[in-house]
Amino acid sequence: GCAPSVFEETARRLRDGDAVVVRRWRHARTESEVSIRKISGSAFLAPDESGAPISRDDKMTDLLAVVVRTIRIF
Repeated sequence: GCAPSVFEETARRLRDGDAVVVRRWRHARTESEVSIRKISGSAFLAPDESGAPISRDDKMTDLLAVVVRTIRIF
C-alpha cells in the first residue's frame, strides 16, 4: 500500500487537497493505470465515474509522486 510515503517521512504528512500521482494495478499486476488523485482524509479521491475513494492501504495502489507545484499555460 501507500502509507507512509517517502515524502511523508522526509517532508511532511499529506493533507486534504494534496494532489498525488498513483499507480493502480489490475489483473494480478499485469495491467496498471497511472492517474492524479487528491487526498481526502485517508483515501485518494477517484476522478472516475464511480466516484469511489481508493484506500491508501490498498495493496494494488502505489504512490508514485506528490505534486508540489503546478503551472497553468494559457
